[in-house]
Amino acid sequence: MANGYYDIPLGNNIKLYGTAGVGGAQVSYENVAQTTQNYNYSVKVSTLACQIGAGFTKPVANDVTLDLRYRYFATPDFTVNWDYKGTDYSNNTRINSHSILLGLRVGL
Repeated sequence: MANGYYDIPLGNNIKLYGTAGVGGAQVSYENVAQTTQNYNYSVKVSTLACQIGAGFTKPVANDVTLDLRYRYFATPDFTVNWDYKGTDYSNNTRINSHSILLGLRVGL
């Protein structure tokens, strides 16, 4: 995924930033089921993906910065196709998620 960032200094070494990205995602389905029957079958699909987010950074030591961010990740609608015992199945779906991430950036 290719991402871009835009920093906005707020003072006291705190920065607000926005981020956006676009790229690909590989979606894996485990134990695929049709109605109430579990086929114990796995499917992998590659699709387009994008993300947007915003966060804050604050230095906590020399070359160490605390990073707190929100991220929304999504794919457009895509179709998953699979065959089980000679019968073709398909499912139209999309993926999206909301995440809060806390991390440390270490510069060398």
